[in-house]
Amino acid sequence: MSRILRDGTRVIFIGNSFLFYGGCVDPFDPRPSLDNRGLFHRLCAANGERVYVTDATVGGHHFYDFADRCHCRGGKNHPSGTDLLAGFDLASYDFAVAAEAGIWHEYNVSLGGTDENYYKIRSRFLSAGFTGRFIYCIHTFPYTSPEPYAERALREAGEIAASGAAVVNFGGPVNEALTAGRIPGGRLPCDKNSFIVNQSERDGFHPNLLTGYLTALAVRTGMTGEDPVGQPWDFVSELKSPAEFLRERYGYGGSTSNFPEILKSPEDMRALQALVGKYSLPRDAVSE
Repeated sequence: MSRILRDGTRVIFIGNSFLFYGGCVDPFDPRPSLDNRGLFHRLCAANGERVYVTDATVGGHHFYDFADRCHCRGGKNHPSGTDLLAGFDLASYDFAVAAEAGIWHEYNVSLGGTDENYYKIRSRFLSAGFTGRFIYCIHTFPYTSPEPYAERALREAGEIAASGAAVVNFGGPVNEALTAGRIPGGRLPCDKNSFIVNQSERDGFHPNLLTGYLTALAVRTGMTGEDPVGQPWDFVSELKSPAEFLRERYGYGGSTSNFPEILKSPEDMRALQALVGKYSLPRDAVSE
């Protein structure tokens, strides 16, 4: 594997469970928050790159919660009004990775849209002396939501890309595979459960381990501009056993998933890597 990111590269992830649920960053990593060793860290390590990852994600939160202060309505691990970025040296990072907000609802509208609050977060970093690169992520929910909003998400991403951010889209590859009913260029069939958990009536929308890997791969692709085809994925099971993840996160309505089989299939994994390149290399990230 090629080594592109310099040793000591510092990366901060900002967003919610659409970034951490599949393990791109590991919310259960007992190490200090500045050295998170989720799938993104492990992918970089497999390329000989020593990166330091900060997991600043918070489940159930949106960009407006990071823009100035948290607007959560209670029941979280912190009170409303908390500054979720306080305590982080924002100028020290080489990359700031932010995943778009997710569910579009009235409360979000009253606090400003996804793009408006992204610019507020960006301004916080720049005011602190940040000179690195912003990576903006389009995750799976714009495509798999009961009320899909991919067109809006892509439009906002295009505007954000014009401000200098690298846009990576790991929702697009999943959507293309789901539309085809199989992994294009691969051999295995797929359905929503191949990429998204089906844990309960309330949770049929979070990414699974396979999609967590695609998240990490898309982010590194956006950082390096390197074709993702041929990148390793054997470290995924080191973070979490696919069989264990399957037992814990599926079963609602008798559901199961073939994502462990996909992870064992070089043909299908390389086909998915090619889709990540299609959607997250600079030429096409916001055009699909």
